[in-house]
Amino acid sequence: MKRYLANIVIVVLLSLTLTGTVIAQDFQQLLGAVDRVEANLKALVEKEASARAADIAKLRKELTGQTVAGVSADSNAVFAQFKRDLDSLRAEVSKLSVARQQLASADPEGVTATTSTSSEIAELTEGLTALNAHLESYVNSSLTPPETELVKTDNVSDRSALSGIKLSGFLNASAIDDRNSDRSTFGLDETELDVEHSFSDKATVRADIEYVNDGSGEFNMDLEQGYLSYNLGSTQKWTFSFGKFNAPLGFESCDAPGRYQHSYAAISTYAVPCNLTGASMYTQFSPAVDAIVYVVNGWDVNSDNNSGKTWGTRWGFTPIADLNFGLSAITGPEQLDRTDSRRSVFDLDLTYHVTPSYLIGGEANYGIESKVLADGNDAKWFGFLLMSNIDLSSNVNLTTRFDYMKDYKGYPTGYAQDLKAFTVAPRLKIVDGLEGLVEMKYEVSNHEVFYTISSGQRAIKRFGPVPAPISTEVHKNNRLSLALEMTYRF
Repeated sequence: MKRYLANIVIVVLLSLTLTGTVIAQDFQQLLGAVDRVEANLKALVEKEASARAADIAKLRKELTGQTVAGVSADSNAVFAQFKRDLDSLRAEVSKLSVARQQLASADPEGVTATTSTSSEIAELTEGLTALNAHLESYVNSSLTPPETELVKTDNVSDRSALSGIKLSGFLNASAIDDRNSDRSTFGLDETELDVEHSFSDKATVRADIEYVNDGSGEFNMDLEQGYLSYNLGSTQKWTFSFGKFNAPLGFESCDAPGRYQHSYAAISTYAVPCNLTGASMYTQFSPAVDAIVYVVNGWDVNSDNNSGKTWGTRWGFTPIADLNFGLSAITGPEQLDRTDSRRSVFDLDLTYHVTPSYLIGGEANYGIESKVLADGNDAKWFGFLLMSNIDLSSNVNLTTRFDYMKDYKGYPTGYAQDLKAFTVAPRLKIVDGLEGLVEMKYEVSNHEVFYTISSGQRAIKRFGPVPAPISTEVHKNNRLSLALEMTYRF
């Protein structure tokens, strides 16, 4: 029995010795893999330190989030892959430090005190070998980004200049039915391309190029806006603009994407300008107060038609986050080759977001133009609009508007009258950028100022902001019109 037990002990000891030898051999391979990884990591660092010394200075800004020859470093495929690989290597190195601590506990005979098994050691060795092969591929190859990954432009300054250009615009088409004349027409109303470029963190240039339907089926090319603006000051920023720009007064936008319905209110058509050519200065004194002052040639003229200039200002107030109102004034000579006549307008505009889905807007306008009537007297007018827009769903909203204008002497509209209009316009968002609306507008005057047409005459008049008489032939004191509008903006 004693001899039998001795034989068992001898067999167990021999097994342990052989197992320890195998484990020791595995650990020896593991240590060799670790050494090779560390050597290759060192070689990679040394290679990059020598080969990229010149590139570091050149690409310093790019690697900190700016652009590489006009292309974001984060968006460059080679740099992005390199960054991911380095992050992966850092994680593996962290694992290696833990593995080395485990190896440090191994005795000189190779028998470890941890619970790692031979299979676990083999798995770690295999992973380190794969990592080593990946490192060697970096060490033995060039990391220079391929030319095809960069913007292929010979001049770097040209690339940086072009990268700041912003393009936007819209296309607007409609179908209008005038119930007075029992005639309807389809039309492309306007196509516009807006080009904007900012540079030096201070200056901006912009041009709005448009093709506009003249109402007779022909199109006129125009430059709605074209200006350069420059930011002055440091603590108090002042923005100086020079050129042609949208008039900073009134509630309704000149462009279809900025309006809530198809047609304009009477005061938008007859009582405020759409575009001005000259110079302006804008500043924001606080989050609650901003102001702009400007000197221009006149109302909707590119070149001055007399020797005088038109001046104007708007002061905006935001007492609470959802409420904004503005007080505007504009005055100057507007008649051809006359400076003894002066047109002056005072305007109040209001925008109030009652809730995120419910908007109320309004405008009141009073104007006077001296010495323009046939008897040498002054022309006067007063008008206002009230509108609301409510979101019925994420894709549907409804606009209602009531507007009124009193033309005391018949100068802006062509008739001395009280003109009222009520408009309803549901709008549908079809896809991003594409919207459609249906508008019903009923107008009524205290005089017979609306017309019917004979064959060959245009069916639709007075839907755009053009200061001219409502009609040339009177027939009725009311008009019902329907409109379908599609607008795409990009």
